Amino acid sequence: MHLCIVSPKSAMNPDHWGGVHTHTESLARLLLMLKNEVSILTLSSVERGESSAGIRYIPVTIDQGVVTEQSFQTCVTPAFLKLHHDHPVDLIISEGYYAFDLLSNTHLHNIPIIAFVHNFAFIHISNGWREIDSVRSCFAYFGASIFRIMGRMVRFEIPFYRRVRAVVSVSQFNADLLKHIYGIPPDKLFCLPNWIDTDLFKPDPVLRQKGRQTLGLKDTDIAFLQLGNMWRPKGFHLTVEAFKSVQKRMPRAVMLLSGNMSDERYVTSLRNTAKTAGDRIRFLKPSNRSNLTSLLNAADVFLLPSIMSEGLSYALLEAMSTGLPVIASRRGGNLEQVSSAGLLVHPGNVADLADAICYLGEKETERVRLGQAARERILQFYSTPKAADQWKHILEKVRIG
Repeated sequence: MHLCIVSPKSAMNPDHWGGVHTHTESLARLLLMLKNEVSILTLSSVERGESSAGIRYIPVTIDQGVVTEQSFQTCVTPAFLKLHHDHPVDLIISEGYYAFDLLSNTHLHNIPIIAFVHNFAFIHISNGWREIDSVRSCFAYFGASIFRIMGRMVRFEIPFYRRVRAVVSVSQFNADLLKHIYGIPPDKLFCLPNWIDTDLFKPDPVLRQKGRQTLGLKDTDIAFLQLGNMWRPKGFHLTVEAFKSVQKRMPRAVMLLSGNMSDERYVTSLRNTAKTAGDRIRFLKPSNRSNLTSLLNAADVFLLPSIMSEGLSYALLEAMSTGLPVIASRRGGNLEQVSSAGLLVHPGNVADLADAICYLGEKETERVRLGQAARERILQFYSTPKAADQWKHILEKVRIG
């Protein structure tokens, strides 16, 4: 069966991963493993038909100008029709609503579409509402954000998700919202969490020693790690603020912060706040795929104090699979992802976060216990074989339906 993934996130770019980037690549490789022919319509600047590991990449282009993520959806149809003419497609998998325009093409009505949903407009509305803490932020929210996001929800997401053959949610939390807020019928709504390569992300004493030497960590140091896009919704500022208290109570603690630093104003604010901690808070260059496993193994505890509702965090999956105990905010997909294999803290509560950090920092046996539980939970629920079985079931049901 020839499956076409429609995704604006390029799976060909080795410098980008996480979120939809990682999911697009992981999904393509998994579908290939299930003996399907796989093509990806993407923003990637590749030559038409270029392949990697057996996957065909089709760039979405226009005659003049540059296709952005915002304009990607309206440019998909010509690229898809060309692909379908040369290599007939049996099923379309859309990352979010980006295959929206394909629904209106009468020549494609017989091709079933599956929508895979990470986060969606209602989640962003909810996240934005929680961030209102002043009259100014209230005006900014209603003046610039909410109407644009609601427009996307009403114009694209709800009609698209209701019309496709199946909707796959990344977490049960999100699936419940899609059912009750978006009106998606339960019989075509599936929950299929993200998955990772548990053979790549695993506890490795050699990588741990190498990573700690590279970072200049002492054997007595207890390293806490947070990585991801350095922007406010991920809660890096909460980590830095909490560390002021942690450092007084636990001098051996070292905080490692790594990620994309494109939000310069936010990162500058983080650095200024962190100055009082000296070299005990370290800002690391964004990890690439080759050193990510080494960095995770070098750490003792992983943090994800998001103030936004996470769909299902790849960073959290990778850390848990590496055998790290985790501290995450009690919000969204984190609740079902961590369960009893880590500590959950109240979102935005700096004191709660500091207490959790000190608790795990001071109790090595608890770190070991939770790290082992995290690894076991990933193997049970978030491994590639588990995802393969779930995708086989969904594909079979969609084809029969």
